[in-house]
Amino acid sequence: MSKYDYDGYDDTDTYELNQMQDHGNGSHDALMDVSQGGLKRDLRLRHMVMIAIAGTIGTGLFLTSGSTIATAGPGGALLAYVIIGIWLIFVCQAIGEIATLLPLPGAFNAWGGRVFDEAFSFQMTWMYCINWALTIPAQLSASSLIVSFWLPADTKFPPWVVPLIIIVLMVFINIAGVKTYGELEYWFSILKIVTIIIFIACGILVDAGAI
Repeated sequence: MSKYDYDGYDDTDTYELNQMQDHGNGSHDALMDVSQGGLKRDLRLRHMVMIAIAGTIGTGLFLTSGSTIATAGPGGALLAYVIIGIWLIFVCQAIGEIATLLPLPGAFNAWGGRVFDEAFSFQMTWMYCINWALTIPAQLSASSLIVSFWLPADTKFPPWVVPLIIIVLMVFINIAGVKTYGELEYWFSILKIVTIIIFIACGILVDAGAI
């Protein structure tokens, strides 16, 4: 049983209660005030929109889609994507509702502690950290496989060069700050979307016999 009330707020926690009362009037900027230990907000709307769009497009589209279609067939792969897409709509709707109810710094790491227990928030935070500690190396390995695919078979190209370059770029972006990250993410996202459109167009032309 949670030590908090059903709405996620304790009676003695006056800060969030006052902020929730002000939220109805559209005044909740203090929740993300840097004086509360938050981060500097330099991301613009165009940055967040492109991050959201391109964030749904992972390396699986370039790396594993072929094997998925070969195993399940076009209809099975399409059905799987539709089912997962519908499920993610429900998840995103739930996250949006929680973010509206609890507009607190820390996102879902803080929500777990407010609604359930601090131990739940502690566990969720570490799971999130471990998730990215495993995801980033997997993404780096995928980048090496993608580059190796397009190189000639007799090319002696060290597979570790591409991940090393990406790691250096990641360190630079994190040192440069969130504004630099937003700009780079914006333009890289546009490049990713344009690349996908070109691949789809080329696939249609190949199937139609035009190429």
